[in-house]
Amino acid sequence: MYKRPLSGKITCLVCLCLLVITSAGCISSSSSSLTSFSSDGNRYNAGAWSPDGRWLAVEGSDVTVIALFSASGQSVTYLHLECELGAGREDFAWLPDGRLSCFRAESASVLHLFTLDRSGQPTHESTISVPISSNTLIYGLQWNPHHFWLAVLAESAPGAITPTLYISDLAGHRLLAPLALDGAQEMTWSPDGRTLAVVEENGEGAGWSAAIRPMRVRTTCSC
Repeated sequence: MYKRPLSGKITCLVCLCLLVITSAGCISSSSSSLTSFSSDGNRYNAGAWSPDGRWLAVEGSDVTVIALFSASGQSVTYLHLECELGAGREDFAWLPDGRLSCFRAESASVLHLFTLDRSGQPTHESTISVPISSNTLIYGLQWNPHHFWLAVLAESAPGAITPTLYISDLAGHRLLAPLALDGAQEMTWSPDGRTLAVVEENGEGAGWSAAIRPMRVRTTCSC
C-alpha cells in the first residue's frame, strides 16, 4: 500500500508556532501574537492535537517518525511506530479516547491503534479491520471526535483513480456505502461530529480551485 501525495501546497515548518490569545475578549489582530511553540531543528508538514489537548503529533521530512510534542512545546517524544507516512496531511489520526492510529505498508485493510502513557510512550498496540481492499491506495483518515467512526479516503479498487469515501466503526462495520468523490483531497469532521467536510479539487494548474462538500452523517450504530 502506497499513498498518493496530495496536490496543493504543503508548507514545511522549521519550528512550530502557536497563536497565543492575549485577551479574553474578542479576538482581533491587535489582541493576538504569534510566538514560538517549539523548535527541534526538524522540518514538519502537518500535525494533529490529541482530543485532550495533551499532545501535538506531527510528521515531517523523516517519514519513519511521528514527533509527539507536549502541550507546552517544551518536550518531544519521537515515535517509531512503523506507520506509513509521507503523504503530508492525514497519515495518522487520533481516536476520541486518545489512542493514535495509522496504517502500515503491508495492508490497507488493517489499522493499527496505539495506547500512549502520560509520557507519550506507546504501551499497547492493537489492530482493527477496515472494510477496504488490502492493496488500495490510502489518501487520508480521520476519526469522528465523539464516536468511533472512521472516515477513510482511498481507492475504490487497486489501480482505480477516483478517491472513494469509506466510513466504518471500531468493529469494522460499514456505516455508509462507499461514496466516489472525484477530486477529493482532504476531509475533516465538525467539532460536534455530525458533519464531515470533504475538500475536492476543481481543475488543474492555474485554474485549480477547491470546493468543500459538507455531508451530514447519521447512523443507528451505538458504538
